[in-house]
Amino acid sequence: MINLLDYSACIVPVIHVDKEIDIKDENYVPTCDKDRECWESYDADLYHGAPVSVQVVARRLQEEKVLTYAEIIDEALKLVESSKLPN
Repeated sequence: MINLLDYSACIVPVIHVDKEIDIKDENYVPTCDKDRECWESYDADLYHGAPVSVQVVARRLQEEKVLTYAEIIDEALKLVESSKLPN
């Protein structure tokens, strides 16, 4: 849809799925049929190692704004990662 509307967009890599951490919450209550379908399709073993990203989207001809926000998000994520204590 974003390409069809010619919106400006960029993705920022965040992390990778970890089957030990990203387990399915059996107590979760889906909010609608589509949400239930997505929740039921999640398989931690299948998605293990898959990238997780944030997508930044703006209106047409706003590429500079998108790239600026993507850079801010990336720097914030790096700051959070660098502040984590070692195990």
